[in-house]
Amino acid sequence: MRTHRNTTEVEERVRQLLGPADPVTRQERPDPAVLTRILAGEGRPRSYRPPRRHWVVGVAVVAVLGAGGLAAEATGVIPDDVVWGLNRTGHGPGSEGLAPDTDRAKMLFSGTAPDGVRMQYWSAPNPSGGTCEFVRVLDRHGDRQEGGWSSCGRGGEYGETPTTWSDVDMNALADWVTVYGRAPRGAVGVRVTWEGGRVTGPIDVGPHRYFLAFLPYDSRSNQEWIELYRTEYLDVDGRVVAVEQSRH
Repeated sequence: MRTHRNTTEVEERVRQLLGPADPVTRQERPDPAVLTRILAGEGRPRSYRPPRRHWVVGVAVVAVLGAGGLAAEATGVIPDDVVWGLNRTGHGPGSEGLAPDTDRAKMLFSGTAPDGVRMQYWSAPNPSGGTCEFVRVLDRHGDRQEGGWSSCGRGGEYGETPTTWSDVDMNALADWVTVYGRAPRGAVGVRVTWEGGRVTGPIDVGPHRYFLAFLPYDSRSNQEWIELYRTEYLDVDGRVVAVEQSRH
């Protein structure tokens, strides 16, 4: 009985530390050894992002992009849960120099899915010269809900941050796969061609050259794992001005 009480206490302390959205604490029976290491500051990776999920590409639902960073800069207020999210992976053993400067946090872009769920992509610099990112998920009432992810990168560790990039995110939202990134100058649209030949887009490029689209997540079909995709950036006449081959 004493062992059970100790385990329960450890689980409760870890849930208070990491928050209800953290995948470790959402497990029905978390590994007691992992929980103990987390409390000792040893169990959390420096950069955490949940594992990819199987999914099938459906019809793209293009989001209306918000103006990145403008709201936060205008009010000077960074939401408390954004500060928490950015800090989640920037502290602890092995994370020296990664603690984000949350006073300089910016929302790079945001968009709303057809069911009203909103996704925001936040970024803040850290002393290493890199950045920490946090994908924030809000319900239709504007309240933070479970989902999203946090990550911190050390400056120079993976080379310079590219000015043009594309990513497929199967973890941020429960019912949607998101395709997002940043387009080069001169591009007003994005077209994504998946392995197998299917095409998503064109996706409109929004403020600050960011783009975002929502794809239906089909939990009934989990046999297909798409590893390669090609992102084409289009000018106002529909001509391809840049191409990027990506793997996820």
